[in-house]
Amino acid sequence: MRRYPLLPIAAAFAAGIAAAPYFYLTAAEQIGLLTAVVLGTAILLWKNRLGAVAITASVGLFLCGTFFAAADHHDAPPGSLPVLAAAGAVQPDQPLEIIGWARTPTKRRPGNESFDLEVEQIRQAGNWLPARGGIRVYYFPNADGPPSLSVAYGTRLLVSLSELRRPRNFLTPGSFDWEAYLRRQGIDFTARVRRPADLRALSGRRGNGWRAAIFDLRGRLLARIDQLYAEPKGGLSDHGAILKAMLLGDDDWLRPPVESAFQASGTYHILVVSGWNVFALAIPLLWLANRWRFPEWLTAGAVAAAVIGFALLAEGGAPVARAALMFLIYLLARFLYRDRAGLNSIAAAALLLLAMRPSDLRDPGFQLSFFAVLVLAAIAVPLVQWVATPYRQALRRPDDRNRDFLLRPRQQQFRNDVRVLLDYLFGRRKPAGRGRQELRTAFSWCVYGLFWVAEGLLFTAVVQMGLSLAMALHFHRLAWSGVFANLLVLPVASGMVMIGLPLLLLSLLWPAAAPLGAGVLGAIAAVLHWMVQTAASWDIL
Repeated sequence: MRRYPLLPIAAAFAAGIAAAPYFYLTAAEQIGLLTAVVLGTAILLWKNRLGAVAITASVGLFLCGTFFAAADHHDAPPGSLPVLAAAGAVQPDQPLEIIGWARTPTKRRPGNESFDLEVEQIRQAGNWLPARGGIRVYYFPNADGPPSLSVAYGTRLLVSLSELRRPRNFLTPGSFDWEAYLRRQGIDFTARVRRPADLRALSGRRGNGWRAAIFDLRGRLLARIDQLYAEPKGGLSDHGAILKAMLLGDDDWLRPPVESAFQASGTYHILVVSGWNVFALAIPLLWLANRWRFPEWLTAGAVAAAVIGFALLAEGGAPVARAALMFLIYLLARFLYRDRAGLNSIAAAALLLLAMRPSDLRDPGFQLSFFAVLVLAAIAVPLVQWVATPYRQALRRPDDRNRDFLLRPRQQQFRNDVRVLLDYLFGRRKPAGRGRQELRTAFSWCVYGLFWVAEGLLFTAVVQMGLSLAMALHFHRLAWSGVFANLLVLPVASGMVMIGLPLLLLSLLWPAAAPLGAGVLGAIAAVLHWMVQTAASWDIL
């Protein structure tokens, strides 16, 4: 663990968060134990007992995890909606008026829309009360009203509501924890407005300028996709819905057959904005910057700006935040000429996210995203580099004997075996005719490509096996066809992410080029959809 010092630190901290519900201590007891652990660690360090120091430090980090988890589950502050409702000051099932501001703009879905309201004051039975908390407000358009309320971020509103409802889960074992999901977003109640007259805009604005700019740009990009991929009879085409989901994280417009095809093929992870999308955007940018020999500071700054911008624009939640943090840590280490260890980046991202919100440890998306990258970095990448990569590297220019001196003995032996096979099939290199030489070169490239395919299959198979238990526990689904489907689909999906956002941004700056860009992205989406449908039809256990 000396090469990955952050990994045991993150593990001990996460273990403390996980054990917090079964390890109750008062604040005084927590502080006393932490003080004793710190003093004991200092004494052991002074006596140069490094093994014991590691143990006491792990205990201290475990206690810190329980302390952070307890602080995250503290009682609601006075004046919050749950406290007012519990005290009887507010009757959720009675009509009431609320003054607040929209902390998210209107989010449209097929058949309804919603926005999140940050509460400032509540009036019920003629009395105004200061209050705080979040309410998710829904609106279901009808023939007599406008199709959308079009509430902008930061708008102050007076909202008349008939009732407030607490979020409730289905009682089916293993179903999605809707209550915890909304609680992590700061939502205490949900409500419904029946007509536009229930909302009245007030003077002044709340929020901050940069979030307003991000929401405005996101809304314009979503509207442009709606315009470019509208169906003749109304609604959004499947290709437009796929682009919305992959580029901007809006998966509400996907039709059930499309979602089912991605789920059955084991490729659903590419359909929703996750950590994979961040890497699909950042790695090609980094490669291009290195190819064009940009200065290191310019490369790091440009790629970091692209990663942060995409994470803010796509609203992908914990998986995107995790991937963005990991890549920013990697860029910082690269800029400072430090060893770029993947497991350290994963552990650092986990520590930061869990310190900010410990309850994320129980979120299925958080668990799957971190478990996926742990399997990838700790098992898949080392296994592929040990089993297949050396032999693929040995196949580059097999007739160039000078390269033999740059390789390891087993790679040199493999190159000699390949040369013997080539000599047997096509004759020796110098006497061979032009046609035989071309066949020899083509055969060499085919074998090189087969090793690329073997690496990809091994890589996806290890990741799929590593995630099988978590997928079965959280989503009751396991698709082994994903081992093969991801190998075909990921390159196409990566290309879509890489060129999709620049083309959409270009369509805002240069509207005349929008139809051409829409045609290119639509063609890529069509190919991707066809590949996924084909993979979903494979009968693989």
